[in-house]
Amino acid sequence: MKLKDVLLDKLEILKEVSPIKGIVQVGIRESIVERYNDWGVESCLLVDTDPKLSKKIERAYKHLGWNTVNVTVASTANERSFFLANNPKESGLVDIKALSKYWRNLKVAHIKSVQTETLENLLDSIEVTANWLCIDCFPAMEIIEGLGSKLNRFDVITARVIIDDAKDAPLGATKKECIESLTPHGFVCIAIEDETNPNIATLVFNRKFNEKAEDMEESLISNDVYQTLDAKLKSSEERVTELSNIESKLETQVASLESLNEKLRNECLSIEKKLMAAESNLIAENDSSNNLTKEKEQLITALNIAKAEIEPLKAQLSETHKVIDASAIEVNSLTTSNDELQKVVARLTSEKGELQSTLNQSISEQDKHQAMIVSLESSVAELNDDKKGLTEQINALAEENNGLSSQKESLESTIKQLTETNELLNKQNQTLTNLVDGQSKLFQSLENNLSHKITTGLNNSVKQIESYIGVQNYLENGTVGLDYHGWPISSDIALFLLNKVETNNYDLVIEFGSGTSTMLFAQAMKNLTNRSENDFKRISVDAENSQYLASHQDLPKKVVTFEHNKKYFDKTSKSLVNSNFDDVVELVHAPLVDYKVGEKNYLYYSCESMLQQIKQIFNGRTAKILILIDGPPATTGPLARFPAIPMILNNLANHQLDIVLDDYNRQEEKEIVDGWKKIFEERFITYEEEVVNCEKGAFFCRLNS
Repeated sequence: MKLKDVLLDKLEILKEVSPIKGIVQVGIRESIVERYNDWGVESCLLVDTDPKLSKKIERAYKHLGWNTVNVTVASTANERSFFLANNPKESGLVDIKALSKYWRNLKVAHIKSVQTETLENLLDSIEVTANWLCIDCFPAMEIIEGLGSKLNRFDVITARVIIDDAKDAPLGATKKECIESLTPHGFVCIAIEDETNPNIATLVFNRKFNEKAEDMEESLISNDVYQTLDAKLKSSEERVTELSNIESKLETQVASLESLNEKLRNECLSIEKKLMAAESNLIAENDSSNNLTKEKEQLITALNIAKAEIEPLKAQLSETHKVIDASAIEVNSLTTSNDELQKVVARLTSEKGELQSTLNQSISEQDKHQAMIVSLESSVAELNDDKKGLTEQINALAEENNGLSSQKESLESTIKQLTETNELLNKQNQTLTNLVDGQSKLFQSLENNLSHKITTGLNNSVKQIESYIGVQNYLENGTVGLDYHGWPISSDIALFLLNKVETNNYDLVIEFGSGTSTMLFAQAMKNLTNRSENDFKRISVDAENSQYLASHQDLPKKVVTFEHNKKYFDKTSKSLVNSNFDDVVELVHAPLVDYKVGEKNYLYYSCESMLQQIKQIFNGRTAKILILIDGPPATTGPLARFPAIPMILNNLANHQLDIVLDDYNRQEEKEIVDGWKKIFEERFITYEEEVVNCEKGAFFCRLNS
């Protein structure tokens, strides 16, 4: 766990004692801002000197109504020098030269002139409700002085300070100055959280802390927060299940409505096709009716023509009858002469015959015309019947057409209603989706908080168990047990290393970074030495240069440990002396120095001379060496532990090397191992590898087996 995470966890407990109304953050870190968002902080003023970071944070959290300001704050508003360092986090108003004693490689990249502003003026210009002030830059005390009378509005203040109270320490940036300045205003320093740099820490102040101590203790002991979160979690799960069921029902209804909608569409299309066919038939029948009407009109016209032809024949017949009557009268009256009479009779008989023939012909033609008239009248009657039937069909089709039109309108109305219903369902579905997403986010947030609290509780339980075991060891053996929790190696990797030592009979253990593992190696190698039948001799020492002479004998000490931090060096050295292990372990204070591998520069232990001594001691034979790489910390630079293998191979490449890299769960350690494998392949070195499943992860490989 990162130190910043530890600090934020403590602040999360503190906010139960002093609830957050709003936060003013000077010096922005993205992880800190994300935690504020998780806490649901409503009012926040974020202040930083980096314009790019300020714009990025402003875009990301503008929707929350937070204010982000790119300005340099100090005790007064005037023009100041701003020092840009090669480590951007340490850039600020403090001269880099004054900080170089705490960071060996910290250098000035650029100096620029800036216009400073006070927090008091900034709070006057920006309306923000805040009772927490968090300062993550130097000099904290100068920034606090710039608050003026507005200091009284804050209940909680965190300040990044320098622990060193030396006279040459940067003014306004030390722990002593902050405590002396804030104490008269009712603030109590309730926590000091160290950073990886032992000279730097963050102070946590709370106003009237003593009055709230009992309440905070009850809050820490009480399980009410956990129970409340658990109840909310269960309620959220039930609500999510209920919403999922509703969503399933709505999806079923939508599918059913869509199926019905499709069916109605198909029926509508079928009806439209029938209607078009009916209209086509109706048009065809209308055309047929028109043809019959024309044919009837032609027949009537022919009938009228026949009647017109019969009338002259009737008139001619009537005239013939008149002539016959006149002839008979003439025959009866004319009796003058028989010859003339006979001639007249013969003539008349002849004319009568001709007329009779003409009459018979006219009667025959009349009968034909009459039959034709009867036939035409019959045809006209049939046409009238057909026309009546067609008219009835047309009327039926028209009624059917009207019905289809009404049905079509009804279907269109239904389709429109279904479309509106579908749109409404889509909106409801989207609303439901948004609600489910919101519940999911709430559930995730609750789950994260619950997981965090459970992890914290478990860590505390493990710590208590380890402490109990330590007390038991002290009561039984007079020694306090080793601490495996926190920064030291975990107990699972410790057991893995002990098994390796017990089963492989190593000639030497080399360790980069001291701590719990150093004590374990010392005990294990001492046990092996005590069990061995060989009489191990000390190598003589050259009094002139205090260097071990090359020999085929074993080393005078079986464990060589490199430690760059003087604080931890002294702590480990004291533990070795108290445990009588100083004759087994060669603890070397090896400050970090520049080391170049290829074209890249690193900071690594100054251990070259010791490795060369070991090379001379084992010259001419093959040794079995166990190497644990657990340092330096990742904060010293990218791929901080990579130089270990190039250094080892430059001096001990001919020996059997068992290499263990701790913290392999981190991505940076995986990249380091990839780089080592490339070196093995380039040098044609055979190796066996194993990934060890443990709390922090570990990588094991054996060279030249």
